[in-house]
Amino acid sequence: MCSSNGNGSGRTHECLICHKCFPTGQALGGHKRCHYDGNNANSSVSTSVRVTEEEDREMSRLGVELMEIEKEVTEEIRDGDGEVRG
Repeated sequence: MCSSNGNGSGRTHECLICHKCFPTGQALGGHKRCHYDGNNANSSVSTSVRVTEEEDREMSRLGVELMEIEKEVTEEIRDGDGEVRG
């Protein structure tokens, strides 16, 4: 089970195959590709590359940093009525 990811939302996303935790659903979705053959997402599970605990912590830290940057950028592009400009 995932613990809080420290990004303020208190929500983490856990891979049901290897039980690794990710700060966002998008990060989890990208990760899940490593469990499947690149040609077909419905193919059988393949072996995945193992990462060290240090690498895992660094990836989580970078994911949280990216979410903070995205939040700052979104806040900067908001116009006066709270709508994000395209």
